Amino acid sequence: MKVAVVLLTFVVCALAIPHHNHNHDDPERKEKFKKIHEYSKQCIEETGTTDEVSKKLINGDFSVRDEKAQCYVKCFFKKVGIMNEAGEPQSDVILEKLKKKKVDTEDVEGLVKECIGKKGENECETAFNIYECYRGHYTYNHEHHECKKDEVMGEMIEEVKEDVKEDLKEDEKKPE
Repeated sequence: MKVAVVLLTFVVCALAIPHHNHNHDDPERKEKFKKIHEYSKQCIEETGTTDEVSKKLINGDFSVRDEKAQCYVKCFFKKVGIMNEAGEPQSDVILEKLKKKKVDTEDVEGLVKECIGKKGENECETAFNIYECYRGHYTYNHEHHECKKDEVMGEMIEEVKEDVKEDLKEDEKKPE
């Protein structure tokens, strides 16, 4: 589901999209969105979650906390390298990629430690808790091309939704 392109806002903010580019025809940006979409679709299929649940997660609605939703986040984290195959969060990978961004390293190190410490009873719950923690702390500031702490995510989410709006309409028209 293309709407899941922003499921992991942290990934979009810190890992998946280098610096925001207002040129929506940028081939590199389109390729990144395509890859994120592929990962999302694979994770929906692998976990059996629904498009509706992925939409809720994108919008910061963590009310659906079932195993499928949690495992969807874990699946996505593994595909983008935030978790290894053993289900362990990879703080070194996150920090390395964040160093390329305009983010206060000390601040990020503290946040990474805080969020990675949100262990659950299993890998899926841990991934979900980590995502919820990051989602509550960071957003992407398009004007300054940097991640900002403690800001509302809505602006970024709405912009990305607009970027893929036509694709979403096409997906909804396709028979299953």
